[in-house]
Amino acid sequence: MTSRAIIAELPRMREYARYLTRDSSNADDLVQDSVARAITALNDQDEPDSMRAWLFSIMRNRHIDIMRRKAAAPDGLSTDALDFEHALPDMRLEASDFLRDLNKAFGSLPAELKETMWLVGVQGYSYAESATVMDIPVGTVRSRVFRARELLRDQMSDYFPRVQEQQDPGKGDGDD
Repeated sequence: MTSRAIIAELPRMREYARYLTRDSSNADDLVQDSVARAITALNDQDEPDSMRAWLFSIMRNRHIDIMRRKAAAPDGLSTDALDFEHALPDMRLEASDFLRDLNKAFGSLPAELKETMWLVGVQGYSYAESATVMDIPVGTVRSRVFRARELLRDQMSDYFPRVQEQQDPGKGDGDD
């Protein structure tokens, strides 16, 4: 019943969101966010007496929160960036450590592997396009990308531990 009740209120919610935001795109985002919050809240409580009033109050409160964040945000900083800035400081530190280590690992690659990885992995060129740019066979590009990925994987093993292949119990270790 609750999902049908929420779906029935979507047109009215969208109208109210347009009124609040004065923007169609922002209104859609506000409705989506409000519905997600309502569904999460319904998992923790019983269905409200007036679904419409409850949904509208969620949407209004969310809109007020967004407006307050925008007012408090420094110029040029989005509310998403502000959320990230305040909610996930540990994740930012881990990300900066990861990027520092990745930059170091990438910088330690031999020049021909680094160039190939730059073209394929960073610039998004196909193997054929990279081969044309570097004037080498496509097979050489594939080989270089494979070797570069292996070296990067080895150097970044703290972040991406390899899954150890389990040995078949029926086979020995070759020392028979």
